[in-house]
Amino acid sequence: MYSILTYIFLGAFNLFIIDKINKRMSELNDAVRPFNDRDRIVFLVVWPIPTCIFWYTFIRSLFGSK
Repeated sequence: MYSILTYIFLGAFNLFIIDKINKRMSELNDAVRPFNDRDRIVFLVVWPIPTCIFWYTFIRSLFGSK
């Protein structure tokens, strides 16, 4: 039971951070669409995959690598 709660809490924490960044990016750029409720639910279920992809591309873009 605790592993399920840990999984959900870690996913919610990652979702909170990525949602804040996504919201800021959507305000600055019209090409970025903010998350809706369906996106958030899907993210909570499969959060390790999108979290790894997001942080990889985010860090890669910070250093200007193509």
